[in-house]
Amino acid sequence: MKANNHPENECVLIDISDRKQYLKVLEKLRKLTHKIIIVQIDGPIKNDPIVNTAYSLLHLEKKEIVNKWFGTIAEGDRGAVKYTFNTIRNRREFFGFLSSLDSFWDGIETISDKYDFNARFDDIAFLDEQERLLFYSTTHENIFCIRKEL
Repeated sequence: MKANNHPENECVLIDISDRKQYLKVLEKLRKLTHKIIIVQIDGPIKNDPIVNTAYSLLHLEKKEIVNKWFGTIAEGDRGAVKYTFNTIRNRREFFGFLSSLDSFWDGIETISDKYDFNARFDDIAFLDEQERLLFYSTTHENIFCIRKEL
């Protein structure tokens, strides 16, 4: 079963303003996630530690240029890169890596900007085994949405 045409409607906005909230969300997602989608909104960035870690631990199912993804429709030909990773192998290790970060967002800049990774940790989504949306972020706008029943 695939997710409906507007899976964002099944999510509610949440606040992730501190590390405790961030880790609580990650723990919920770790148990249910089967796919992770990462979108680099400004095009591919070689030194992105989150994408690079996903490449080393997870299985890349698809890489594509997009102008629409969860929570966002970009105008024009922006050249955003969408990576879809399967978490069947090394899910625990990847979530361990995410847990080592302070948050998706520190209130001023993305976590990768804060640590000067020369990359932007742009938008991320987590899907369950039926490919239903569990969580998505529009990180640079400080928007975080989680599935209602979580």
